[in-house]
Amino acid sequence: MKKKVIFLAIMLVFGLLGAEEMQKETPSPDTETATVEKNGEKPKFFYIQPALGLSSGFMEFSVMADIDAGFLVKHTGKGSNIYLGLDLDFRYSPIPGVFEEEEIRNILEFPIQANLTIDFKNRNRLAPHIAFISVWGSLGINLFIEQDNYDYVYTGGLKEGVAWGTGFSILFKSNMVFKTGISAFRGRYPQVFLLIGYRF
Repeated sequence: MKKKVIFLAIMLVFGLLGAEEMQKETPSPDTETATVEKNGEKPKFFYIQPALGLSSGFMEFSVMADIDAGFLVKHTGKGSNIYLGLDLDFRYSPIPGVFEEEEIRNILEFPIQANLTIDFKNRNRLAPHIAFISVWGSLGINLFIEQDNYDYVYTGGLKEGVAWGTGFSILFKSNMVFKTGISAFRGRYPQVFLLIGYRF
């Protein structure tokens, strides 16, 4: 009987020690959250992303200033984040290009668009400086005014057209962003653009 009691007592002690050791090794939810925040893996609830660059196509070139703002609507848990927000642009096209026969010199555009962005976490070890590869699409209204080629005044008032765009972005771990894609020029014609920005 004594041997059985001693054996049970020894097993109980080892069992308690093993359970305590497992509890130490198993992180609590709070610990996991702190680890995620420390490693920078927790997605931002909101971001703002200004960028500058050029576009070209039907116009020889256009200067672009772009501001994206997005709110997190879904985090998949596998590193993908879905954002919904606004895409506000300013575009200046100083050369008439194919519209020379229309006696247009300068065009100023102010697209206002709803924007959907999906960030995919980069898992390619060959590109360790890249944090996310994003695909995006936007749709809205394009407000623009045109300058007459002879008297250099903006005539005809503010015009409207459809604004749309689609493409992809590369977000680096430094928060620098390379954004490219196709967007609507003058509400009708596609233009290819390249932008460099920063995500705050």
